[in-house]
Amino acid sequence: MKIFIEEQKFTQIWLFIGLAIAFVVVTTPIIKDWDTISQGSFGEILSNIGGVLVLLFVFALFNFLKLKTRIDEKGVYYQYLPFHFTYRFLPWNMIAKCYVRNYNAIFEYGGWD
Repeated sequence: MKIFIEEQKFTQIWLFIGLAIAFVVVTTPIIKDWDTISQGSFGEILSNIGGVLVLLFVFALFNFLKLKTRIDEKGVYYQYLPFHFTYRFLPWNMIAKCYVRNYNAIFEYGGWD
């Protein structure tokens, strides 16, 4: 049996363009009012820059997300980083149905990249 190995990542340019636009939208008011914001307490500063922190977390998460798949005669191995640190395993006797088919990525899933 052939061994199938695949690795998928979130590398779509539209995703990073959307995150960059959101970053500009969130940071512009903070930069404009920084003199006022910086005079507040730590909690007020943190609440004002909370959106930036969330966007940075989402950006980092999309950079680290990776799905690794390996299919061989024993079964299917998969690892979804950063949530799985080791491969998970599904033996063939636990898989009810498996087949190869042609699909249209644009109409069925909204595209590929």
